[in-house]
Amino acid sequence: MSVTQSIKNALMLHFMLVKRQPFVIAGFLDTAEFAVLKDFVPHCVVHDSLDKAGMGKKDGSMMLAQLVESEAEDLVEGQKNVVMIHNADTEDLQLLTTTFKQAWMASTVIQATELAKKYQVPVYDIKTERWVNIDTSSHDTLWARSLLSSHDGMDLRMAIKDFYHDACMLAAAMLNGDPPSKVAYIVKKYDNGNTRDALMDTVVTYFGINARDFMHGIERPDTCVVEVPPAPATDIPLKKTAPIAIKTLESKSDPFTAEYFFLSKNPTFKRALVKAVNEYIIPGKSFTSPAGKYAYLRGEGAWKGAMPRDALKAILETIVGGCKDAVEAMDAAKAFQTSAVAFKMGETAHIISIITDVLAHSQLPSPKPSKVPLVGGRSWPGADPPPSKAPALIIWLNQTIYKLQAFTAATSRIAKARGLAGAGFSRFVSIPLPKPLEQCTGKELVPWIQNSIENLTAWLDQLQPKVTGKVSTRKKGRVSP
Repeated sequence: MSVTQSIKNALMLHFMLVKRQPFVIAGFLDTAEFAVLKDFVPHCVVHDSLDKAGMGKKDGSMMLAQLVESEAEDLVEGQKNVVMIHNADTEDLQLLTTTFKQAWMASTVIQATELAKKYQVPVYDIKTERWVNIDTSSHDTLWARSLLSSHDGMDLRMAIKDFYHDACMLAAAMLNGDPPSKVAYIVKKYDNGNTRDALMDTVVTYFGINARDFMHGIERPDTCVVEVPPAPATDIPLKKTAPIAIKTLESKSDPFTAEYFFLSKNPTFKRALVKAVNEYIIPGKSFTSPAGKYAYLRGEGAWKGAMPRDALKAILETIVGGCKDAVEAMDAAKAFQTSAVAFKMGETAHIISIITDVLAHSQLPSPKPSKVPLVGGRSWPGADPPPSKAPALIIWLNQTIYKLQAFTAATSRIAKARGLAGAGFSRFVSIPLPKPLEQCTGKELVPWIQNSIENLTAWLDQLQPKVTGKVSTRKKGRVSP
């Protein structure tokens, strides 16, 4: 058994996709072998470094840990980030084990026995091809072995994405209070008991919803399928002739048809994709649906491999055309880039050049800045630009100084009376004048006023209570199309 085959392990798939359970692989993995593991989480954004933007490993790991944990509140996207460290050292492993509770894995050349003694995480030894510190029989991985035995390559990626998508739909149906029949319909797609259990665990892990309690009382589908308990030795791969398989995931056998349906989950992307597909003329061919035409173009036609620039540009132009401002267009372009690169529609540099071209000609307005009320509706009244001539400058200085002093005193009183959290009324420190006021020149007072205004504004911003009840629309890490 090759190294690549040994790391394509059912328990690893179970840990990464369903449980988001941290684990370590002891033994050297080259880049290609490490990439095999990334296929287990195609729905996630993979962070491959603890040092984010040069901020250092410790601060970077804390930032990623907060990002991963905060995603539990995102019902639509679920937890879409995972940390994967290639050839981790002792410092990396220490940060991973102390900072991240879930959603990470690492490979390392450190001995498996040493890892098992030092860290409280499952360890897989490449040399012996076994888990050295956990009882594999306690994990139900029959569904995962069936998935691995019946899918490979892009087909496996799409099967995993479909599985995750069904978990999202199940969670949404439960929280929306949909009829039990709709919830049961999603579950009924998985006629094998092991796979149903994995689906329930996925809903719990990604969304914090106890799906089993919710399903209590809903009639389980009677499919006359005998549920098979997990085998004691879960590391022994099933032969491809195994009788148990996941029929629903096999139904989309054409990877490009499955690719089309995945891209179509986003309505904006779907409209752009359908428009581009319909407008592309194929002489002598007729299709009953955009999905069939897309599958033909990607599998046999002109879009096979890297898609033509005009086709990609047409899709992006339609997406950007529906955006209200430049910021929204940039977010949409990033999502487009992520999906286009993931499905190998073109090289990254080629896609970035298309994005640059489309955004440069979009002529979308910049977002209008919204005025945030300061300290309970009161805001800094502002100051006119300083005039250049001396008499007018003296008048401007006198007016602005007294206006600033009065506003500072008023906001301090309001903050103290209301006991506002954040910066606190006592934390504001005014910037002292360089010398007594009567001795200051205009060149000294103008920068002092500007610095004072900036200092006051920053302090007031910290006094504002956090707005609750709003769902963040910021996209995290890798984004669905």
